[in-house]
Amino acid sequence: MVNARDLGGLPAGAGRTRPGVLLRSDAPYLGDAHPEGLVWPPATVVDLRDPAESARSGYPWPGEVEVVSNPLFSGARLDRAVEKPLIDIYRTVMDTAAPRVVAAIDRYSESGATVVHCAAGKDRTGIVVAVSLRLAGVAPEAIVEDYQRTEDAIEQVYHRMRERRRLPAAVEPDHQIFRTPRPAIELVLDRLESAGGAWEGFEAHGGDRTVWTAGAPASSNPDRRRRPTRPPRNPPLLMKPTASDGGQRRWVSRKVGVCEGRAGAGLGVLTRQVGYAVGG
Repeated sequence: MVNARDLGGLPAGAGRTRPGVLLRSDAPYLGDAHPEGLVWPPATVVDLRDPAESARSGYPWPGEVEVVSNPLFSGARLDRAVEKPLIDIYRTVMDTAAPRVVAAIDRYSESGATVVHCAAGKDRTGIVVAVSLRLAGVAPEAIVEDYQRTEDAIEQVYHRMRERRRLPAAVEPDHQIFRTPRPAIELVLDRLESAGGAWEGFEAHGGDRTVWTAGAPASSNPDRRRRPTRPPRNPPLLMKPTASDGGQRRWVSRKVGVCEGRAGAGLGVLTRQVGYAVGG
């Protein structure tokens, strides 16, 4: 894998996302070495490719790894997609496959690392990861920057796909399908905001916020009464408190991420699988 990375350390509210919980990657292939510096093997793999795509990969995941097939759309054909502007592809996904985006997020591991991947680890993965990070309260600009980091690996991604005959003959590394245009991922973030916020968009497409924020009391603000405002007192399977030191309190998520901040610094969003910003 050449486009694999940990999504820990991204700014979210008063803290940062926890490493070793949510990872993103391009498709693994038979013979790939374990990626260096990442939690491996993960507890769960969420594969966003069509089954016809994934059937040709042949990567031998260990038996203890839960592999979830959650294609964002069926019958994915790169030869048909390469001539469409990426922003149009992203718009189509958000228009027609938003429930599948939500379903992918809902399969993240409850106890270990989750890897989300498609073919290049850029478009389908980029959309699902963007929604996940926004649910965790990660700043939009940080989400855009992470999305565009794929440009650093795109030539290697291209050659891996070319060697395995995954690309139309006319597609070269500089083709627009291999770019990471800012307006495309911003469209995803804008759709969340137009729904009233990330959580509202999540719920509108089948997500259950009450499951993800179990144990958290409602806010006194009537416009945000369903959002958590403080860590739950007894959050089984969700988070565990660690020692407070020097005015700081850390809450460690057993799901996708955690953000850390000084006491009284304000809280972000607790989610079962995406993260939390903490305060005192």
